[in-house]
Amino acid sequence: MCKLNRLIVPSRGVYSVQLPFGGGQTTATEQKQGSQLVDAALAHGSVKQFVYTSADRGGPRSSSDPTNVPHFISKYHIEKHLINKAQGTNMGYTFFRPVAFMENLTKDFGGENCCSCAHACALYASCPLAAAHNRYCFHQCHQAFLLHILPHIRAA
Repeated sequence: MCKLNRLIVPSRGVYSVQLPFGGGQTTATEQKQGSQLVDAALAHGSVKQFVYTSADRGGPRSSSDPTNVPHFISKYHIEKHLINKAQGTNMGYTFFRPVAFMENLTKDFGGENCCSCAHACALYASCPLAAAHNRYCFHQCHQAFLLHILPHIRAA
């Protein structure tokens, strides 16, 4: 049994976030940790709702398409593990699938990479783009789009 099991005290819910990068983490450790947390929550018996932070993989396709992105595949497998294990139990689940965050739109390498990905997605994948942040208003999001994404789209 997972070491996490002894850490779960009687509670109504679990909010689960695993990272595939940094500190020795890999997509394999991410998947193992996420699956073990699901198992521990079910074994404990008092958890009624499990919220898993995953990633959007194309809107409606997210539930059936793991894509070929390694850290999306690991999240897909955690989702499937949760669905299969929670079936027939009293534990419900929710998948929170953010797409991108406004913090990604910076003037450094990471921000340029985010804009390049958004640009490629807009041109080639025909998928919607979305950004989420709990601090910025629409005007600030619009300004970030105009400054950081739109120039890449116009340059194509």
